[in-house]
Amino acid sequence: MATNFNMLPWAPAWEIGVSEIDDDHRRLIDQCNALFKALAEARPKAEIMTIIRRMESESWEHFRREETILREVQYEEVDEHAAEHRRIERELEKAIGAIETAEASVAEWQTFALSFQSTLVNHLLLYDLKYKSHLLWKRGR
Repeated sequence: MATNFNMLPWAPAWEIGVSEIDDDHRRLIDQCNALFKALAEARPKAEIMTIIRRMESESWEHFRREETILREVQYEEVDEHAAEHRRIERELEKAIGAIETAEASVAEWQTFALSFQSTLVNHLLLYDLKYKSHLLWKRGR
C-alpha cells in the first residue's frame, strides 16, 4: 500500500491552552501520522487495524474528557459540542466497520486515513478553538 501522504505536524495555533486537551489533540495527530506511516510501509492489515482501533479509543476518551471539562466551566454550547462528538463517533464506527469487514483497497485505506485526519483537524478548528477563550477565562488564564 504505497502512499505519498505527508505527515501532519502539530501546529501551535491549534493549542487550546489547557494541557489535558492539548495533549489529547497531539496524541490524536500522532495517531494519524502513525496510520499514514503504516500505510506507506504497507504494514499488515492487523497492524493497521490496531492503529485505527487505538485512534478510535483515544478519540472517545478525549471526547469524554473534553465534555467533562466544558461542563465544569459551564460552556454554554457544551451540548452542541457533545452532539458533534457523537456524530464523529458514528461516522468513525461506520468507516471502521466497512474497512474491517472487507478486503479494503489501497484507495479505501487512503480515503479512511484522509477522512479521519480531515475530521480531526476540522473539528479542532471549527469547534474546539471556539471554546478556547471561555475555557481560559474560567480557568483564570
